[in-house]
Amino acid sequence: MTLRRALEALFLFAAVVFVVAPGAGPGPVPLVLKVTPIACLAALVLRARGAAWVPVLAALGFSAIGDLSLELGAFAPGLGAFLLAHLCYIAAFAARPRFPAVGILLALLLLAFAAGLGTLLLPESGALAPAVLAYLAVITAMALVAVFCGAGPWVVAGAVAFVLSDALIAVNRFLEPVPGARHAIMLLYYAAQFGLTARARGWPAGR
Repeated sequence: MTLRRALEALFLFAAVVFVVAPGAGPGPVPLVLKVTPIACLAALVLRARGAAWVPVLAALGFSAIGDLSLELGAFAPGLGAFLLAHLCYIAAFAARPRFPAVGILLALLLLAFAAGLGTLLLPESGALAPAVLAYLAVITAMALVAVFCGAGPWVVAGAVAFVLSDALIAVNRFLEPVPGARHAIMLLYYAAQFGLTARARGWPAGR
């Protein structure tokens, strides 16, 4: 087994274990398990050094900080770390935009989803409303950049999955508990990071 395949297998194994059996309580084991898939992606990015690998690597670093913060119950620092991660992804994908019909339709859906979500969340988020609004704007911008800047279908799928994952977090925190939310959030999150890092990992090109 090559190092690449070993890292991909470890990513999948750790992600599945954390998704299937999350919420193990405080302690180093769940923290390490949660960030292991992100560490595997970072190692794959370092190994391949594909397209825009430096900002993608920075995005993974901020994501790991966000993961640890949220797992420890520090919501605001986690929100800030993921906001920086999305800014790094925007830097990674920014290029001359293209406006295909399918991209325009997807962008309109993303904007409508973001507007509807913001309308629901902001009245319920209290003192965090400015931070929530800023985060919603940045993650939506990240998804739009992925759609219009030719980042490719894996990256676009990853961006959409990230929007859905974070929407579930917000609904679960500010509106009402969603049954099975943690499982769905983490499944979408790991799928999102896998897609967003595809070009920087040189994947699937060259397989």
